Amino acid sequence: MMRRYNYFLIGAVLLLLIGCGSKEREPIVKTGTAKQPVNLEVQAEDAQAESTVEWSFDELPENISLSQYDFQPINTSPQVSFIPPDSGAYRISYSVTDQSGEVVAVQPFVVQVAPKERKPVTEEGEDITAAEMEEDKEEEPAMAEEAKPEPPSKPKTEPKPTQRKTTKTTTGTDRADLIPRVPGRYTVQVSSWKTFSKAESVANSVKKLGYDAYIQRAKFPDTGKVWYRVRVGSFTTYEAAKTLRNKLIDEPSLPNSSIWVDFQRKDT
Repeated sequence: MMRRYNYFLIGAVLLLLIGCGSKEREPIVKTGTAKQPVNLEVQAEDAQAESTVEWSFDELPENISLSQYDFQPINTSPQVSFIPPDSGAYRISYSVTDQSGEVVAVQPFVVQVAPKERKPVTEEGEDITAAEMEEDKEEEPAMAEEAKPEPPSKPKTEPKPTQRKTTKTTTGTDRADLIPRVPGRYTVQVSSWKTFSKAESVANSVKKLGYDAYIQRAKFPDTGKVWYRVRVGSFTTYEAAKTLRNKLIDEPSLPNSSIWVDFQRKDT
C-alpha cells in the first residue's frame, strides 16, 4: 500500500512540473521597423538539451500574410528573424517539446512594428539626411501638380525661345514648363539635386533596384540655376508612368514624398 502511495505521489509531482512548464506566460514585448529584420530567440530557461523548438505566427496585422516559412533561417531554430512587410502588432510564439513529444514551454511575443522612414540612399550605402534633402530641394521649381494626360486634340508645341528667356519669376506648372517637353512622352522623377555627384549616387542606387534611371540636366532661365534630376523610364502614356511611380513609392530606400510623374523634358 505504501509503495502505491509513493508512485501516486511521484506522478502527481511530475504532472505539476509539466503544468508549470507549459502554463500560459506573459508575452515578451519587442519593437521593430517595417521591412527591417526582427530578431527573436528562445529564453535561456527554455533552451533545454534534446528538445525541439517551433516558432509560429499567432496573429498578424490586417492584410498581412506570413507563415512559418518566413522565419529565417528556419522556424525550428533557437534564434530566428523575420521581416515585417508593414507596421502593426505581430503576435508570435514558440513552443518547446521534449523527447516524449510533451510540450513543456510556450512563450508568446508581441512585436510592435513601426513604419519605416523612407530616405534615399547613396551608392556607398550612406543615408542622405532629411535636412540635406530640404537644402537641395528648397529652390527646386516643383510642379504645382503631377503631369496629366494631354488631350489628343491639344497641339503640342515647344515654348518659344523668347518665352524661356524671361527674367520674371514664375511658380508651379508655368515655371516647370520653362524646361521644354519631349512631345508625347512621360517619365517619373525620383529626386532633384544641386550637384551632379549626389544625383549620380541616387541614380546608381535606383539602378541597383532594377530600374533604368537617368539624370536630366535642367537649367532654369529665370534664375540661371542648374538642377540634376534623377528620373526613371520613358513612356508614351501617362497610365504607364503612373504604374511605375506606384512601384517606386513602395521601395523603402526611396523618398516617396518626392516621386511624381512629369512630362519627359529636354536637357538645357
